[in-house]
Amino acid sequence: SVDPAAFGSLPANVHVEQYVPQSLLFVSVDAVVCHGGFNTVMGALTLGRPLVLAPLSADQPVHARRCAALGVGRVVDGQTLDPAEIRAATRAVSEDTSYREAAQRIQREIAALPDIRAAADIAERAATRAC
Repeated sequence: SVDPAAFGSLPANVHVEQYVPQSLLFVSVDAVVCHGGFNTVMGALTLGRPLVLAPLSADQPVHARRCAALGVGRVVDGQTLDPAEIRAATRAVSEDTSYREAAQRIQREIAALPDIRAAADIAERAATRAC
């Protein structure tokens, strides 16, 4: 809801939009920097992108810890948001191929999951047995 003009004069390499769907962005990036919300984490991992997570609250710290444990991302302090820390973590996940390899492993696991129709069939069978 913020007008991009509110940011004033910006460097030539910065472009501000009110809204761009993540699905259009993630295909073009080497890493995703985010707070660690479920949809953003899943969107990045569905495309095999490593993450830098700066959790603030709710479920974000849980997702950040799990991403770190799986080797698909680095966690930075979401309260301080130190630019040097974010820059170092972003370089690490972009340059150390183990993060991308781990993210691509998760990407393959996600792709191998049953689709929504299979999930609906499972739910329907379970509901039928329960009756």
